[in-house]
Amino acid sequence: MKADGGNGNGRAGSYRFRDCKHDGCTEIFPEYSGREHRRKNRMLEFAPNTYMLEYQDGAYLCNGTKRVEAPLNLETLEEAVRQCPKLQQVSLDDAPFGDECFPILARIPKLSMLALLRGRQIAGHGLELLKDLPLKDLFLQRTALDDEGLAQAAQIVKLENIYIAACHHVTPEGLLAISWRDKLQVSDTDRHDDEGLAGLFTEAERKAYEDARAYKIMKNRISLDGPELQGPVHALQEFFDDMNRWERTAEQKGRGNQADIDELFARRVSRASRPGWRPVHLSWKKGGTYTDYHLVVGERVTKSKFWIYAEEGIFYYRYLMRLVGDKWMIDNAQWCREGRWSFCGL
Repeated sequence: MKADGGNGNGRAGSYRFRDCKHDGCTEIFPEYSGREHRRKNRMLEFAPNTYMLEYQDGAYLCNGTKRVEAPLNLETLEEAVRQCPKLQQVSLDDAPFGDECFPILARIPKLSMLALLRGRQIAGHGLELLKDLPLKDLFLQRTALDDEGLAQAAQIVKLENIYIAACHHVTPEGLLAISWRDKLQVSDTDRHDDEGLAGLFTEAERKAYEDARAYKIMKNRISLDGPELQGPVHALQEFFDDMNRWERTAEQKGRGNQADIDELFARRVSRASRPGWRPVHLSWKKGGTYTDYHLVVGERVTKSKFWIYAEEGIFYYRYLMRLVGDKWMIDNAQWCREGRWSFCGL
């Protein structure tokens, strides 16, 4: 409100009060504008059982059904988070705000999926605030995500998938810097358009990243042509050749010969068979599983045990060779998935 004072002749004038709402007094009393925003936000009614919140066509969408007409901004997002304690999935495409949204999103204790596609002001500086949330899937395609934002995303403990197609501020060096992070799939392509199909990284840049993940645990690296590896390498290569021959024969006949593979494993493999080894689950690949494998490097475990590493494109394997009597035999087999080694069959 505003009071108009004296009439200029020294006498007390009459006072009239203007309605600030209609006379535009928010410029004189800016706190009125803030109160008005809060009042309007209190009028928004989000479904308290909302687990999935989206923004489409000028409205928030709760669980794909209830529409809440409101602009997409930080104030309405904060109100939605306040009213929806069961939120798990949030999708806010084309958001007009930037990284200041992350302190708000950090208040969603059950957040498992977050999509901020085409948020042109979002660089990811603040993603570290989400590190302790159960967030598994993060969609940031076509945002302003940069190397620092990617590094912060990698700190999110439960994160399994991050999508960064057309995020051109992310560099190969930024990707390499998060090679320490296991169990994380980084997708730099999508099928939305040619820009997404092109991807962010060359084949060589992607290979450098996968190499760093696969070999980061190595301690006692040895060249394959070293004298102590001649026996283990020869034994492993013979196993590959024998298996390829067995598989090609199985392919021709339409079935594998159990007796032949039992004899092969008895000669080459030291461990008792278990699920994953061929004597339990017979299978073969056209041309032979190991046709395109090439041995890369060795790692000393003890004088009688060595890991031999092999690659097939961007797939990584390693075989533990153990000296049994006077013979080198395969004692274990592993493959690397998202930076972590685990058992695989032969």
